[in-house]
Amino acid sequence: MIEKLISYCYHKMIFWLNLVRGMINMSASQPRNFLSIAIEQHLATMFNAIMNGSLQSKEEALSRLEKYSAQAEKINDTLLRGRIFSVRGTLHLTNGDLSQAEGCYRQAHSFYVEAGNIDRAFGMEGNLGLLQHQRGLYAEAIQLFLHSIGLLAADDPNRAQKISFTRINLAQAYLALFDFKAALVTLQDSIMDYADILSYIRDYANDRVRALARRKPPRFSG
Repeated sequence: MIEKLISYCYHKMIFWLNLVRGMINMSASQPRNFLSIAIEQHLATMFNAIMNGSLQSKEEALSRLEKYSAQAEKINDTLLRGRIFSVRGTLHLTNGDLSQAEGCYRQAHSFYVEAGNIDRAFGMEGNLGLLQHQRGLYAEAIQLFLHSIGLLAADDPNRAQKISFTRINLAQAYLALFDFKAALVTLQDSIMDYADILSYIRDYANDRVRALARRKPPRFSG
């Protein structure tokens, strides 16, 4: 029953859930100036277009991201540079280019660490773990997930929820390695951390099933 639940809720849906979760707070922190605000708004619009499949041109989007990156570098906004690389990584990811996506996510992670934004760094490590999972590098994915948990501050108000999501990814990786005991224990820990997580994922999974039924999902390749 547990194995079936993991396979159903996680295998097809958790990757998208974490991408959305990793990007949903893009405008959470205060930008430093008007230019940062403008770029943030453009990034949010672009990200939404990437995720809902309405992006007109990948080449045009990459060109705009190059321009934003140069502007962010000029005003020395390290956090914004990280966000730009994060969006670029998601763009490559949805086009099936895992290598380019990984490079962008690693660069974004570096900028987030430099900016002292641990929450963003946590999100990027989660995305990198998911990429390794997609490639079948489950042991590497597990290490990234475990390390990301260690980044979270004890006083983070959303710490339990974040750890729960990460442990769900861990359970999926353990399951892929046929370590059913570790998968079960990890899932149980996740439920203990955040009691409503399974209900949340079930609702999200149902939404994704309906959305994917309306359009062909992107193909990912290593």
